[in-house]
Amino acid sequence: SFNVFANIAYRCIMEQLSKRPDMKIIRTRLDRALELQQKHEQSTAVAVEGTTSNHLKGKSMDHLRLQLNDIELATDNFSETYCIGSGGYGKVYKAVLDHFGGINLLEIEGKNKGELPKKHSYVAIKRLYSRVDTQGEQGFVA
Repeated sequence: SFNVFANIAYRCIMEQLSKRPDMKIIRTRLDRALELQQKHEQSTAVAVEGTTSNHLKGKSMDHLRLQLNDIELATDNFSETYCIGSGGYGKVYKAVLDHFGGINLLEIEGKNKGELPKKHSYVAIKRLYSRVDTQGEQGFVA
């Protein structure tokens, strides 16, 4: 199904307008690709929660929150070395965060299953100064 999604995306950005698909074709192909993806997810031997947006509705995203000490460690306590920009509401820092990504148990077969593989992600962290609106209450946005 990923190939279908990618194919549609590439066709939508073709230089010649005549080679781009119309919305009816796009909708039909995307619906079909989604059906294929959902069938594949259901038939997988290892049941992992689905990735479609419907599975996310109403669920808490608290597991995606980062601890302040992890952010401070990754930015060397908000060192200017890691600052990549600033504006009226705050500064933006570049950092590398280590985390455990989603895993497929079939991928780690034969490996030490007691150790989950770590991922390293480059992220931009926006440190907000106090603001009048509610975004300032968040403190950090990554």
